[in-house]
Amino acid sequence: MLQPTLRIDHAQLLAEIKTATFVEPTRARVLCLRLLDSARHGHDPEALIRAALQLSLIEDQLGEVQEAAYALVEALAHCEEFGFRALEADVLEQLGRCHYTQGDYQPALDYWERCVRFCRGNPTLQRVQTQALVGIGQLCDACDDHEQAVRMHTAAHAQLDRIQDPYLSAMVKINLGYNQYKIGDYTAAETSLQAAIKLCREHTFPHHEAEALYRLAELRIAQAYPDEAAKLVADGLMLVCETPYHWGEVNLLSLHATLLADQGAIEAALQDTHRALDIAQHDGMRHLQVRLHEQAADYAAQAGKSALHDEHRRQGQQLRLHLDIVRPARAAPRLGHLDNLLNADFKR
Repeated sequence: MLQPTLRIDHAQLLAEIKTATFVEPTRARVLCLRLLDSARHGHDPEALIRAALQLSLIEDQLGEVQEAAYALVEALAHCEEFGFRALEADVLEQLGRCHYTQGDYQPALDYWERCVRFCRGNPTLQRVQTQALVGIGQLCDACDDHEQAVRMHTAAHAQLDRIQDPYLSAMVKINLGYNQYKIGDYTAAETSLQAAIKLCREHTFPHHEAEALYRLAELRIAQAYPDEAAKLVADGLMLVCETPYHWGEVNLLSLHATLLADQGAIEAALQDTHRALDIAQHDGMRHLQVRLHEQAADYAAQAGKSALHDEHRRQGQQLRLHLDIVRPARAAPRLGHLDNLLNADFKR
């Protein structure tokens, strides 16, 4: 079947959106919604599919993926109708990501598994298949099955030599290293995270480097090397000062506050926690806000600031209640069959 081509004006707008995605996500979202509307009325299915994929990336940053989820379902129908197989794999992977971000773990797992199987035997789809494996690994991590997460990320890691994508390689190594740390394999975690940092510095991936430094700092704390952890956190905070990465900045500030509190510098720890809270509130990162309010309440209590302690407790409880209403607890997904997925698709 002959596939429709992307209209020139739509291609130009898509290029503008991609440029703005990570530096001006709010503006990029407005442009993306405009492109979706134009693609619908202009009968440009490829533009609609690509706009939906880009919207998913943007809204995942902003923490509000509902619009993207609808657009991706529409895009999936267009992929099937017009035969855009490569784009279909991307849409399946991003549908998994949207549901994961919303806390809908079972449909996220279903879409990511479907993506892994859809890509089977097609070397041109190996990259997106690897992204889906990483997604499944992150889901296992979120469900506290870190052993299974390591297996999924190890399967993703085995694909990297054939893909030759340093950005994806860094992401895989960070996720693998973090879960190796969670299962207590500190030596393997060290190797994975140091390799990720090296890649990030060679190819200038400041966001990934900041995350890898954060994870390595967590490992150093577990190894009882707080001074080394503090140096890693300082390096990470320097990176996020130079390039916007609010999730990373919030977590690095929170960890820095923990290190300060352990040294008895409670006022400084409270200041860092308040800085992190300001960023999290501005960006609507509510799950992080809950954790930070609890952290701030603890420091306020240690500082003898009972009114501030009570205020942080109250705000944290209100946010937790809001999240329970907006995103009620859902049944944990079924993970026991995932070894069969690896056995079928990734013979060792």
